[in-house]
Amino acid sequence: MKRLDRETQDLFRFHLVAYDGGSPPRSGSADLTIVVLDANDNSPVFDQTTYEVTIPEDVAPGTTVIRVRAEDLDIGQNGFIHYFLSPGTQAQHGHSFSVGNYSGDVIVVGEVDYETYPSYTLVVNAVDLGPNPVSSETVVVVRVEDVNDNPPSIVINTLSASRSTAAAVSEDAPVGTFLAHVVVSDPDSGHNGKSIRVQR
Repeated sequence: MKRLDRETQDLFRFHLVAYDGGSPPRSGSADLTIVVLDANDNSPVFDQTTYEVTIPEDVAPGTTVIRVRAEDLDIGQNGFIHYFLSPGTQAQHGHSFSVGNYSGDVIVVGEVDYETYPSYTLVVNAVDLGPNPVSSETVVVVRVEDVNDNPPSIVINTLSASRSTAAAVSEDAPVGTFLAHVVVSDPDSGHNGKSIRVQR
């Protein structure tokens, strides 16, 4: 009479009565139980559409940074979920992150570098194990905090033909005579990348 939905009602009980056409009519009865079997008609649903976490760039490999979680209203294999990085995420960031197939743990597996990626956007898929598997996805945004892991680099240009870093100057050169152009750079951010001039 209408569409069945095991997740709403998985059992129906009926009491059937049959009457004959005699006079007086006689009847018989029977109890009928209908059990609705599960079909793989529900997609996994993540408890968040987007997850966000912040980690330092010197985080150790093997560290779990966040856990994603999805539920499937189906039962048995139809509701059993495993997780994986989307193919695009795996290709771009699989050297740095992985996800536990059954735990949903997002794990650091390689180097995380603020200077290369100040943030990572990971697409995580959840798929059930039923026939004709059904999947869904969520986004994990991993923000990276800079640590002071880069030394300043110094480039000295004396404008000499030999490109030497040694500048020659006469002892009677007037004050203000140009000796060399010095450039100091540090890819770290904030105070980690701010150069302080030290004279020796």
